[in-house]
Amino acid sequence: MNSDVPQVGASRLWRWLLPAAVVACLYVNYLYNAHPPAGALSNGAMSARHPTLLTPAGYAFSIWGIIFSGWWGIRSGNCCPGSERRCCR
Repeated sequence: MNSDVPQVGASRLWRWLLPAAVVACLYVNYLYNAHPPAGALSNGAMSARHPTLLTPAGYAFSIWGIIFSGWWGIRSGNCCPGSERRCCR
């Protein structure tokens, strides 16, 4: 019995499942902040309710856009056929 066969199928599954999970996570975060469930507060409302001495400016969180864009670019390249040969030399 060849043990490489399940790994190839699992590798292909994870290659597509991980980007789908990140997209789903971003979508759920957007939905929760855009339309909070009854009785729940959005991130902005929660921050306003509990003021602190040190609250970062909104633009400080823009780094996450750069991080997710870079991650998405790398993942997109890894989803191409033959990418494992280029990356794993």
